[in-house]
Amino acid sequence: MKILIYALIACIVLLSCETQAPSIPSTLKENSRKLPEITKILFIGNSHTNRNNIPKTIQMMAASAGDSTYSHNETQPGYTLANHCAREATLKTIDSLKWDFVILQEQGGTQAVPDFMIDTTIYQYADILIDAIKRNSSNTKIILYMTHAYQEGVLSFNDTTWAKNEPLVSTYRGMQDRIRENNIAMAEWFNVEVSPAGVMWKIFTDSYPDVNLFNSDEIHPLPNGSYLLACAIYSSIYKKSPVGKYIPADVKKEEGIAMQNLVYQSLFKGKPDWKTY
Repeated sequence: MKILIYALIACIVLLSCETQAPSIPSTLKENSRKLPEITKILFIGNSHTNRNNIPKTIQMMAASAGDSTYSHNETQPGYTLANHCAREATLKTIDSLKWDFVILQEQGGTQAVPDFMIDTTIYQYADILIDAIKRNSSNTKIILYMTHAYQEGVLSFNDTTWAKNEPLVSTYRGMQDRIRENNIAMAEWFNVEVSPAGVMWKIFTDSYPDVNLFNSDEIHPLPNGSYLLACAIYSSIYKKSPVGKYIPADVKKEEGIAMQNLVYQSLFKGKPDWKTY
């Protein structure tokens, strides 16, 4: 019965996305977020969050703007939201503090599943985690971390069980488009926010084709790729420009500045509009 319910949810979401424009805003309003004295952020995800310590980078960016942050990671290699639903440590951490923000990051390949899989693969587990977060504190803001696609699409991860019949997601661009569509649909349904970090990766790659962001596995980011993602998530949380903020020592300054400006232009000015790029 529960599977049928989530299948119905997925159908409703997909139909609504076809008939009307999503209400997720294309741009952020700068400095519109009222922040507490110490912003408490919980990150739930996997290596796409903890690789090159994205949460620490965001904390340092916030500090460079004069904002105090406490963050905690519940990240395990390869984990999906389904795995976190069954992980006692994740559920205990959700209940441990009245978090100001929880950043939910689904496994990369899972974010690219086709329509007929999204209900049982993502939605039912997102529902469990979001419900737990809201029961702990109704004031917690939940942000979906839209990750970047893999260099060769889902096949980079040898995820061929379902992808063999999905040629679209067997390319970087096709996978990124699917990730974007699925995240927007989920954010709409659950009434949560979304950080389009993965689309910033796509825009940057098109703008700076000579700069490599992938490490040798064609899945995870190099330090510069992680910084680009951190800039997007930072702005989504704090609703502040990343321009002029902290740049890690292992990221070339000129690349870091270019990333800051690119994220600012897209997220705050809509140039380009990440929802249609």
